[in-house]
Amino acid sequence: PSRITPENNGKIRPQADRENAFARAGGGGNGTAVEPSLPRRKHTLNRQSLHLPSQEEAPPRDVEPFDVHEGFLLTHIKGALAQVRYPRGEKGEAHMSTLRRSRRRVADCGLSVMLLAAFVLLFSNAASADMLTVSPDGVLLKDGKPYRAIGANLYDAFFRLWEHPGDLTYDRDFATLEAEGIPFARIAATYFEPDAMMEYVNHREDYLSKLDGVVASAEQHHVGLIMDLFCWDAAVPDVVHEPRSAWGDPNSKTIAFMRDYTRTIVSRYNDSPAVWAWEFGNEFSLQVDLPNAADWRPHINTYFGWPAKRTKADDLTTSMILVAFTEFGKTVREIDPKRAISSGNSLPRSMADLQRRTLQWGRPDTRAQFRANLALVNPDPIDTLSIHLYRDDMVDRFGLSYATYGDVLAEAMKVSATEKKPLLAIEFGSFLGYGGLNTPDAVRKDFEVKLKAIVDNRVPLAAFWGVSSSISYASDDFTVSREKGLGYMFDDIKAANAEIAAQLATEKRISDVLPQFEAALKTADRDAVRALQILLTDRGFKPGAADGRYGAETRQALTACIAAGECSATDAPDAKPSP
Repeated sequence: PSRITPENNGKIRPQADRENAFARAGGGGNGTAVEPSLPRRKHTLNRQSLHLPSQEEAPPRDVEPFDVHEGFLLTHIKGALAQVRYPRGEKGEAHMSTLRRSRRRVADCGLSVMLLAAFVLLFSNAASADMLTVSPDGVLLKDGKPYRAIGANLYDAFFRLWEHPGDLTYDRDFATLEAEGIPFARIAATYFEPDAMMEYVNHREDYLSKLDGVVASAEQHHVGLIMDLFCWDAAVPDVVHEPRSAWGDPNSKTIAFMRDYTRTIVSRYNDSPAVWAWEFGNEFSLQVDLPNAADWRPHINTYFGWPAKRTKADDLTTSMILVAFTEFGKTVREIDPKRAISSGNSLPRSMADLQRRTLQWGRPDTRAQFRANLALVNPDPIDTLSIHLYRDDMVDRFGLSYATYGDVLAEAMKVSATEKKPLLAIEFGSFLGYGGLNTPDAVRKDFEVKLKAIVDNRVPLAAFWGVSSSISYASDDFTVSREKGLGYMFDDIKAANAEIAAQLATEKRISDVLPQFEAALKTADRDAVRALQILLTDRGFKPGAADGRYGAETRQALTACIAAGECSATDAPDAKPSP
């Protein structure tokens, strides 16, 4: 069922499945993942090819907690985390020796050459970054000019290299985006599970050199990047042996790791023209204030670096993630004072404000409560509003059984205007068999309606889910490709981006020309205004009565005339000198 009620809330999936980072990984959607999260992928190919021991084979480990300070004592953390990474005992050592050799083995000599070339390309192209920024009045800018566009999620571009060493198909995917005219991609600039994140700790330069290759490929194919740094909310706390609630403590090891990782990534790619914006994580807002949080704590599997048990300290609240977002934004701004910063949140749950205040299910939030929550969970110095948009997000919204995409986006854009933060619908998609879309025609209609709502509401940035030709995700239900008969999505997005470009050109023409008219009209006499009204009428616009008064109706007609390209500054009345 799609409705969230106390009777069926056990269907909630607020956390990501361990193998994946994917659309709606945080549970997504209306309230509490009203549809199941994307199915867990069991990577049997990984386990068999790398000879990984099963969970039952992996011997238990006792790991002592360790200290970490703001400078992040790498030698200390390496020693402690090595105990999590490798099983003890002769059998475990044999398995992990094979794992180490396999995961560090280069697929062929071409990988070494490619990574070296990527590194050289990345840092030889360090010109002025082609970045997204936010103006003081909340307009998204690119190259200092208002910007709107629709891009893609290429989320596994980097972590596919952990799942399948040597899988360099990200270059093919960036080439696809370039060929399809998709201007940017959102990627996870991190590995996923805690054992994978240990690669950053234990083999930092190797880890970063692989990310260099991804960024360099984006540069080569002229694809901008939204860099998501912490895709799974449990990974960092598990790495440093803290509960998830440590995200809410600015003095925790979790926040110290976050600062270290953020400084490393932002410093390394601050000059890359491919990097457009920074994002904290994926859908952290969907993990918070769950009335049945105990049923939906992250998985337990010590082999993968997860703790042996989860407790109430692993339950997240809004106040905790606000600390994490704020500290992340501050850390980014230490190094990069300009690029846009996103929380990576999904659309607020349908009763997010009620849950925050009461930790209970109940009546859906009002429109005002929705707007207040959206503003709350995107705190300064986060300078954008982040949402993810899927069909089941519309259920039980604003007291309606089903809200429209346009309705929800219009409310979100009101928040954008008042908070002076551009809206990013950084995930959206339509998938066969999900959200009640049971036929290809239904999928297409839903996609087109959603896309139109994004364009009509002038959402500054949006990105569909998703593109991947990786070993893990090429055949995934949620991957878009022409080979799967979904080429119309690329075509529709290209047409939408063309329409957006036309909108921007029109808006620029109005912003350039209308002030010239109004400056002249301030000193023009009524005869001059009357002449303008007659001119507007002759050209098919409706300025109202030709009474020589410049009111709202005349202004609206003049704006429409300029937008249509039928009125230019040469049509402005001659200014009359003041007596």
